[in-house]
Amino acid sequence: MPQVRAITSFIRCIFFCVSILQVQAGNCKLTLTSSTAQDGLVYAVLGQGAIRIDCQVNCGQQVDSKFYHNFNLLENPHIMVNRKSLFIHDIQKSVHGNYSCCVNIQQQTTCSNSITVLVFELPIISLMSRDKLIKPLGGSATMSANVSGDNLMWHAVWHVNGNPLWNSTVQLNFRLKQEWRVDLVIPNLQYTDQGLYRLAVTSGHTLPLYSPDKELAVQGPPEIPSGLRVLPVPAGNGTSSRLRVRWISPAPPDHLKYNTPATTFRVSYQALGHAWKEQHVRGTEVILNDIAPCTVLNVKVAGCNLIGCSQASQTVQQKTSVSHNSGIALINTFMMSRCDVLAVLSVRSMA
Repeated sequence: MPQVRAITSFIRCIFFCVSILQVQAGNCKLTLTSSTAQDGLVYAVLGQGAIRIDCQVNCGQQVDSKFYHNFNLLENPHIMVNRKSLFIHDIQKSVHGNYSCCVNIQQQTTCSNSITVLVFELPIISLMSRDKLIKPLGGSATMSANVSGDNLMWHAVWHVNGNPLWNSTVQLNFRLKQEWRVDLVIPNLQYTDQGLYRLAVTSGHTLPLYSPDKELAVQGPPEIPSGLRVLPVPAGNGTSSRLRVRWISPAPPDHLKYNTPATTFRVSYQALGHAWKEQHVRGTEVILNDIAPCTVLNVKVAGCNLIGCSQASQTVQQKTSVSHNSGIALINTFMMSRCDVLAVLSVRSMA
């Protein structure tokens, strides 16, 4: 009888231990983690960096876990595996896919959650032209760059002087297989559009890649002439007068260094009560001839180049004199100026 009791106890122990193992296998909890995972996704760049994925096993006993790639037992020469971790030290396209870990206890398999590794190839960015772009004020400019590569899952934003142009108009034009041209169209150019432009491309969760810089310069009319002076020229024997007009053509300021200086000047003059007249000259001085004596003349100057003309300078007013040979003898008697006397005589002669 003691032998029977011993055999019975041994059988009970076997069933008890098996039941414990079965419970432990059914209650195993496996968790797959990675420090670089976001919402179960790991973004990797082809040929760069490394990935570590850990399998946390909670089964109440020491068990070995196995890793699976796309539901197949992991067999990849680019991946090192120990009992609870795998290391992807060489990011190749073959490591792209789903990863999980599993344990098998008493022919019962328990698996973890899955982590998906997405492998991106960094795009290649090149400018259509790296030459400086010089465009006229009020015109339009187009910045163009090529983005190529196997992976076209990218986002492109143009920057100017380091600042993103979120509200800019970007046109994507498919050119060839796996190559896109990204155009930035800038209408109605102003001086504030000047600067260094570059394209930033973000692929997946990688840091942005930048194209080389390309400079945009806006060219406008020359600066407004300054220092305008209108001086009388001594009259000859006739009753007409002449005026000498001089001015300064300033150089463009540093922020408008691509503006070309004035090549010609537009001199506008007007006798009070009459229409404006114009003369175009190349220098910074002109003589206005055949101006009637005692005429109040308004004079202003604008500089012009191939883009257009500047705003006119401030108006300078000058009164012409009377010829010394006009024969007016009433000046000393009535203390009148020569122009006043001439005006009186002109009115009487018209009557």
